[in-house]
Amino acid sequence: MIKTGNPVISIYTEMTPNPETMKFVANKLLYPGKSIDFPDVETAKPSALAIELFGFPFIKSVFIASNFVTLTKTADTDWNDVIPRIKELLENYVKPAVEMDGGAIQFRSYQEGVVNLMLQGSCSGCPSSMITLKAGIEGMMKRMIPEVREVVAEAE
Repeated sequence: MIKTGNPVISIYTEMTPNPETMKFVANKLLYPGKSIDFPDVETAKPSALAIELFGFPFIKSVFIASNFVTLTKTADTDWNDVIPRIKELLENYVKPAVEMDGGAIQFRSYQEGVVNLMLQGSCSGCPSSMITLKAGIEGMMKRMIPEVREVVAEAE
Protein backbone atom coordinates (compact mmCIF):
# COMPACT_ATOMS: atom_id res chain seq x y z
CA MET A 1 0.00 0.00 0.00
CA ILE A 2 1.04 3.58 -0.55
CA LYS A 3 1.80 5.19 2.79
CA THR A 4 1.10 8.87 3.23
CA GLY A 5 0.00 11.03 6.11
CA ASN A 6 -3.59 10.39 5.07
CA PRO A 7 -5.56 7.15 4.81
CA VAL A 8 -4.84 5.05 1.73
CA ILE A 9 -7.67 4.75 -0.77
CA SER A 10 -8.06 1.19 -1.97
CA ILE A 11 -10.35 0.21 -4.84
CA TYR A 12 -11.02 -3.23 -6.26
CA THR A 13 -13.43 -4.60 -8.85
CA GLU A 14 -16.05 -7.26 -8.55
CA MET A 15 -17.83 -8.97 -11.41
CA THR A 16 -21.61 -8.88 -11.24
CA PRO A 17 -24.18 -11.32 -12.66
CA ASN A 18 -24.56 -8.84 -15.54
CA PRO A 19 -21.48 -9.13 -17.81
CA GLU A 20 -22.04 -5.53 -18.95
CA THR A 21 -21.64 -4.27 -15.38
CA MET A 22 -18.56 -3.98 -13.14
CA LYS A 23 -18.59 -3.01 -9.47
CA PHE A 24 -15.76 -0.79 -8.13
CA VAL A 25 -15.55 -1.05 -4.34
CA ALA A 26 -13.69 1.54 -2.22
CA ASN A 27 -12.46 1.47 1.35
CA LYS A 28 -13.92 4.96 1.77
CA LEU A 29 -17.54 6.06 2.02
CA LEU A 30 -18.55 7.74 -1.22
CA TYR A 31 -22.21 8.40 -0.48
CA PRO A 32 -22.77 7.46 3.20
CA GLY A 33 -25.98 5.57 3.88
CA LYS A 34 -27.47 6.42 0.51
CA SER A 35 -27.46 5.40 -3.13
CA ILE A 36 -28.26 7.15 -6.38
CA ASP A 37 -28.77 5.82 -9.88
CA PHE A 38 -27.83 7.72 -13.02
CA PRO A 39 -29.32 5.78 -15.96
CA ASP A 40 -27.88 8.31 -18.44
CA VAL A 41 -25.66 11.39 -18.63
CA GLU A 42 -28.65 13.76 -18.56
CA THR A 43 -29.54 12.65 -15.02
CA ALA A 44 -25.92 12.92 -13.77
CA LYS A 45 -25.82 16.70 -13.27
CA PRO A 46 -26.05 16.49 -9.43
CA SER A 47 -22.87 14.36 -9.24
CA ALA A 48 -19.43 15.51 -10.38
CA LEU A 49 -18.21 11.90 -10.09
CA ALA A 50 -21.02 10.57 -12.31
CA ILE A 51 -20.40 13.31 -14.89
CA GLU A 52 -16.70 12.40 -14.96
CA LEU A 53 -17.51 8.70 -15.40
CA PHE A 54 -19.93 9.46 -18.23
CA GLY A 55 -16.99 11.18 -19.91
CA PHE A 56 -15.88 7.70 -20.92
CA PRO A 57 -17.73 6.94 -24.18
CA PHE A 58 -18.30 3.31 -23.20
CA ILE A 59 -20.16 4.10 -19.93
CA LYS A 60 -23.91 3.62 -20.27
CA SER A 61 -25.03 4.08 -16.64
CA VAL A 62 -23.62 4.85 -13.20
CA PHE A 63 -24.88 3.73 -9.80
CA ILE A 64 -23.22 5.22 -6.70
CA ALA A 65 -23.79 3.68 -3.28
CA SER A 66 -22.28 3.95 0.16
CA ASN A 67 -18.82 2.54 -0.68
CA PHE A 68 -19.03 1.43 -4.30
CA VAL A 69 -19.74 2.53 -7.85
CA THR A 70 -21.34 0.18 -10.36
CA LEU A 71 -20.68 0.99 -14.01
CA THR A 72 -22.58 -0.43 -16.96
CA LYS A 73 -20.79 -0.33 -20.30
CA THR A 74 -22.21 -0.28 -23.79
CA ALA A 75 -22.93 -3.71 -25.27
CA ASP A 76 -20.41 -3.26 -28.09
CA THR A 77 -17.53 -2.70 -25.65
CA ASP A 78 -15.39 -5.45 -24.15
CA TRP A 79 -14.04 -4.69 -20.66
CA ASN A 80 -10.61 -5.82 -21.90
CA ASP A 81 -10.66 -3.24 -24.68
CA VAL A 82 -11.03 -0.30 -22.30
CA ILE A 83 -7.92 -0.92 -20.19
CA PRO A 84 -6.20 2.31 -21.35
CA ARG A 85 -9.18 4.38 -20.27
CA ILE A 86 -9.54 2.53 -16.98
CA LYS A 87 -5.81 3.15 -16.52
CA GLU A 88 -6.60 6.86 -16.38
CA LEU A 89 -9.21 6.21 -13.72
CA LEU A 90 -6.68 4.22 -11.71
CA GLU A 91 -4.09 6.96 -11.96
CA ASN A 92 -6.63 9.43 -10.64
CA TYR A 93 -6.90 7.31 -7.49
CA VAL A 94 -3.18 6.58 -7.14
CA LYS A 95 -1.65 9.94 -8.10
CA PRO A 96 -3.03 12.01 -5.20
CA ALA A 97 -1.43 9.72 -2.59
CA VAL A 98 1.93 9.72 -4.42
CA GLU A 99 1.80 13.48 -5.01
CA MET A 100 1.21 14.12 -1.30
CA ASP A 101 4.72 12.75 -0.73
CA GLY A 102 6.22 14.98 -3.43
CA GLY A 103 6.26 12.41 -6.22
CA ALA A 104 4.36 11.56 -9.36
CA ILE A 105 3.74 8.64 -11.68
CA GLN A 106 3.29 8.80 -15.41
CA PHE A 107 1.77 6.04 -17.53
CA ARG A 108 4.10 5.00 -20.38
CA SER A 109 2.66 1.87 -21.99
CA TYR A 110 0.68 -1.32 -21.61
CA GLN A 111 1.58 -4.50 -23.47
CA GLU A 112 0.72 -8.14 -22.82
CA GLY A 113 -0.20 -7.64 -19.17
CA VAL A 114 2.71 -5.35 -18.28
CA VAL A 115 2.09 -1.71 -17.32
CA ASN A 116 5.11 0.58 -17.66
CA LEU A 117 5.21 3.69 -15.47
CA MET A 118 7.75 6.39 -14.85
CA LEU A 119 8.35 7.45 -11.24
CA GLN A 120 9.05 11.16 -10.94
CA GLY A 121 9.86 13.73 -8.27
CA SER A 122 10.57 12.34 -4.83
CA CYS A 123 9.56 8.86 -6.06
CA SER A 124 12.49 8.79 -8.48
CA GLY A 125 15.32 7.11 -6.61
CA CYS A 126 13.41 6.87 -3.33
CA PRO A 127 14.32 3.77 -1.29
CA SER A 128 10.58 3.11 -0.74
CA SER A 129 9.60 3.55 -4.40
CA MET A 130 9.70 -0.19 -5.19
CA ILE A 131 7.39 -0.89 -2.25
CA THR A 132 5.03 1.83 -3.51
CA LEU A 133 5.26 0.43 -7.03
CA LYS A 134 4.76 -3.26 -6.21
CA ALA A 135 2.63 -3.29 -3.06
CA GLY A 136 0.63 -0.17 -3.86
CA ILE A 137 0.24 0.53 -7.56
CA GLU A 138 0.71 -3.01 -8.90
CA GLY A 139 -1.53 -4.53 -6.23
CA MET A 140 -4.33 -2.07 -6.96
CA MET A 141 -4.06 -2.49 -10.73
CA LYS A 142 -4.08 -6.30 -10.48
CA ARG A 143 -7.24 -6.18 -8.37
CA MET A 144 -8.99 -3.75 -10.71
CA ILE A 145 -7.75 -5.14 -14.03
CA PRO A 146 -7.18 -8.91 -13.89
CA GLU A 147 -5.22 -8.80 -17.17
CA VAL A 148 -2.42 -6.83 -15.50
CA ARG A 149 0.37 -9.24 -14.54
CA GLU A 150 3.07 -6.75 -13.56
CA VAL A 151 3.81 -3.05 -13.15
CA VAL A 152 7.35 -1.89 -13.84
CA ALA A 153 9.13 1.44 -13.56
CA GLU A 154 11.00 2.77 -16.57
CA ALA A 155 14.08 4.96 -16.25
CA GLU A 156 13.68 8.59 -17.31
